Amino acid sequence: MSKAVSICALMWLFVQHSLSAQQQQTELYSSFLYSATDSARVQVLNALATKHRQQGHYRLADSLAQAALSLAEQISYKTGIAQSYDNLGTIAFVRGRYRTAFTHYQKALALKHELGDQRGIANTLANIAVLYRSEGKYADALDYHLQALRLFEFTGDQRGIANAYDNIAQMYQSQGEYDKALQYYQHAAEIKERYGDKWALAVTQDHIGNLYLSQQKYAEAIDYHIRALKVRADLGDKSGVTASFSHIADIYEQQGKYIDALDYHFTVLKLKTDMGDMHGLPSTLLNIGRIYRLQNRLPDALSYTLKSLDAAKSIDAKPDLKEAYYQLYMIYMRMKNTSEALAAYTQYTAYKDSIFTLQSAKRIAELKEYYEAEQRQKEIELLQRDKELQQATLREKEQSIELLEKSQQVKSLQLKQRDVTIKLIQEKRLSEIAQLEKEKTEQALRIKEQEAERERQSREIELLAKTNKVKELEAERQRLLFIGGISLALLVIIAGSVVMHQQHRAAKALEEKTCLIEQQNLELQRQKIIVERQRDELAEANRLKNEFLAIAAHDLKNPLQTVMGFASLLVEEETQNAEAKEMASMIMRSSQRMHKLIIDLLEVAAQDAGKTQLEKSFINISDLITSVVHENLPNAQAKAQTIHLLVEPHILAEVDAIKVRQVLDNLVSNAIKYSPFGKAITVTCKKSPANTTEDFRHEQASKPALTSQPTVLISVKDEGQGLSEDDLKRLFLKFQRLSAKPTGGESSTGLGLSIAKHFVELHGGKIWAESAGKGKGATFFVELPISLHNQERFLPQRSAESE
Repeated sequence: MSKAVSICALMWLFVQHSLSAQQQQTELYSSFLYSATDSARVQVLNALATKHRQQGHYRLADSLAQAALSLAEQISYKTGIAQSYDNLGTIAFVRGRYRTAFTHYQKALALKHELGDQRGIANTLANIAVLYRSEGKYADALDYHLQALRLFEFTGDQRGIANAYDNIAQMYQSQGEYDKALQYYQHAAEIKERYGDKWALAVTQDHIGNLYLSQQKYAEAIDYHIRALKVRADLGDKSGVTASFSHIADIYEQQGKYIDALDYHFTVLKLKTDMGDMHGLPSTLLNIGRIYRLQNRLPDALSYTLKSLDAAKSIDAKPDLKEAYYQLYMIYMRMKNTSEALAAYTQYTAYKDSIFTLQSAKRIAELKEYYEAEQRQKEIELLQRDKELQQATLREKEQSIELLEKSQQVKSLQLKQRDVTIKLIQEKRLSEIAQLEKEKTEQALRIKEQEAERERQSREIELLAKTNKVKELEAERQRLLFIGGISLALLVIIAGSVVMHQQHRAAKALEEKTCLIEQQNLELQRQKIIVERQRDELAEANRLKNEFLAIAAHDLKNPLQTVMGFASLLVEEETQNAEAKEMASMIMRSSQRMHKLIIDLLEVAAQDAGKTQLEKSFINISDLITSVVHENLPNAQAKAQTIHLLVEPHILAEVDAIKVRQVLDNLVSNAIKYSPFGKAITVTCKKSPANTTEDFRHEQASKPALTSQPTVLISVKDEGQGLSEDDLKRLFLKFQRLSAKPTGGESSTGLGLSIAKHFVELHGGKIWAESAGKGKGATFFVELPISLHNQERFLPQRSAESE
């Protein structure tokens, strides 16, 4: 059932795709026909005929081809006439009209010979070969296939060569030579895939699937048939889809899945009947009859086999008649009808002998040998060419080697000549050096003689000089005095000019630096103006933001208080049921959280605007802490937490009670919020003298000390998630989300600690936190100053006994 549904779905998708594609192409061709020339119309009509033939619309394809033939004959367009006859022959062939097809092919072949259309001749020869194969004339089929292949190779028609390989492979397959058949199929597929011919590639994939089926390799067979089916469905190839269904049915039959095989065969039968495909009808009817015979449903098998016999007789398909008579023989034998079985077998042998005689087998073998010899001759020629190329390459290498050797010899001769020249130059230089040495010796002798003569003359001069020495010394003294005066004057002039030059350079450098400084000052003034403008804009934006926050929070506060009031009334109303009270409690809790958020926003706005004011009064800090802890106790109990309260009594401080309460409430509620279930929280409060506090703060070097007056030190310690170094840096900033998360699903605004820090610092106090790290808890400290002025009157009066 599921198989039939899948077949129907695939058929519906195929028909939709086919109709859409057909409509688009028909509109395109129709618009072209109105504007094209007569010869172009013939080509378009033939293209339409081919397209509709591939889609299984044989009657329409035949009408279009006849129209193309008529128009081509009117205008004496021989190429168009030949194309039309080719189309008519192929349409007649698929409709089982073999003689008509042969006549059309012969007319097309004659015209193409007249036109000298080698490629067209090859195509028509291939078509005739397919026709002969369908009639069982295998020798003639192989002869025509080989003629077509030679022409395709001569014209370089790769697609034609691929089709010829396909057809030759089918011939080898019919002879049981599966390896050769697969080799030719693969060559054909490579060419078709290279040129992107999807329709032709699907045909080859279909043939390879049949080849694997013949070898009972079912997985490979069905894989190739599914590939072909997908391509054909995408292309809208109705006849191709029919062929793929038929082959898949054959695979299921051989696997013994007869019900699946029958589903596919009946689908194929319906498609072929709708298309008028008389060529493929006998084999489909025969396949259905064979499966019924295998299922031992002999009456059904006999009925469909007789239908196949009649269909084969109507188109004179001898191979189908042979298979039909053989199946009748098998059915009658199983039905114990020996006379009918004998008659059927007699007909089977007659057709078998007429299809394949010893003479035809011999002719096929001769053709195969001729083709293989031709292929071997081509291979030998290719090898001979390779050999000649190699020999030419060797000769070129030998010539190169000879030239290299000659060049090396020339270089060696040049080197020898250079060595001889160098030796001659060296000898010449040596002789020159010897001559120079000889001349130098002679010159030294002449110099000695001259020196002796000069000594004699110098003695004579010394005698003359002594007589004039006094005169010369006096004249020299006068001359030196004159030269010294001139030198001193020159030095003064040079020093003055150097000083003036340096002053000029210094003045010029100072002027350049002054200009640079002025430019930098102008740039600084410009940048200052820009910064001041941006600062003013930021201040204005911040002011507007604070006003907006204050207005929005204030406008939300009053209606929210109304909601809280009504929710409180609903909770306290005794007539309400439990579910209504729970809903009212949820409204109350949500309203309280929102009210707290609004209060925080109002406080942040006031803080940014500098409008926060303290209303101080003397209060008991100890009682205030105790009250805050009691208010938060239900939340701690809800998480099974324990709060230890260690408070020194009667600690008075002059503070704003509301703001200090808000600070303490924030610290305690945070400890509950960020501590896991079942943990302990410790709250302490004690008075610290000035020196004790100083010592404590000395240990905490990062926290600056307060004044020397006494303080109250409050701490809240939890066993929660702890704080990292980064958390401690950002802890008291606004809108900060730290690494620690609430453990009970509570919410956090990120404002509480920032507000607390502001309140504490307004009181002149300090707030900080300490943590040993993640997972080790945290302790928050608040330190506030205590004013000793007039606080004794607020302390409780002691009894007489205590005095």
